[in-house]
Amino acid sequence: LEYSWEPGHEDLDSTADATQVGWDSGWYPSHGNGVIGVVMAGDNGFGVRGMAPGVQLVIGSPFVEPFEESYNVAAAIDDLAAVLDEGDVLLIEQQFWAFDNYAPVEISSAVFDAISMAVAKGIVVVEPTGNGAHDLDAEYWGGWFDREVRDGGAIMVGGGASPMSGLVPRSWYPGGSSYGKRLDVQGWFDSIATTSTDENGSSGADLFLPGGDSSQAYTSFFGGTSGASPQISSVAALANSVAWAVWGRPWDPMDLRAAMVRTGTPQPPADLERIGPQPDLRQLLRTWGVR
Repeated sequence: LEYSWEPGHEDLDSTADATQVGWDSGWYPSHGNGVIGVVMAGDNGFGVRGMAPGVQLVIGSPFVEPFEESYNVAAAIDDLAAVLDEGDVLLIEQQFWAFDNYAPVEISSAVFDAISMAVAKGIVVVEPTGNGAHDLDAEYWGGWFDREVRDGGAIMVGGGASPMSGLVPRSWYPGGSSYGKRLDVQGWFDSIATTSTDENGSSGADLFLPGGDSSQAYTSFFGGTSGASPQISSVAALANSVAWAVWGRPWDPMDLRAAMVRTGTPQPPADLERIGPQPDLRQLLRTWGVR
């Protein structure tokens, strides 16, 4: 669930047959390329390689009609869930504004309900916490993110410091993602190498940009929960791919979420801001007898 992307990028040639749901606004293609590149940049001998390059892309817009006033994340989730099947992965690359900073989209009751319905269909929903550094356990949320009260089933993703950050790896990145008991897992928050675009020079593309050709643009510093979440989506896609091959069925979304947490690499124990473990796909597959 993205604003836009540049399908002509040299390392995203596998997206040429992508299914488009909703209106492509044309906004922020460098963001879309960064996200999609993490998942499915081609295994083609140049550029970068995505974590799950064989996936089939269905890209949905938060705009349900071809005008800006139609921004509706809940409706967009419903529209995507209608074309996705059990075992597919829905990555929500959106964040909402609440209490003076960015927050998870399920702060909206309509979005929470849409996520719940998608999960009930067997779709794995991956939800960034947003980059607002909120304490989701704080009293001002009124218990909204208390899992014992309500749980839509999404895998909620926080941002952990990468080994390139100068911080303790997998610790909460200061001023970064939201944190709290509702979070399930984390991905790297900084220093992510992926595809990009020129976007008039404003995208931060800093690698292999010959002559300003946006189809050959890459970046070494994509990040935020926007960068962490496609890492988790890739793990989910690979786990379900193996499950289909070995079991003949995908994981139940909430069981897969629990397995990621159980077999992940822990967050440093001294960290007070809880963002959860980092998934370890190899350990997950070994633990659950699928190799």
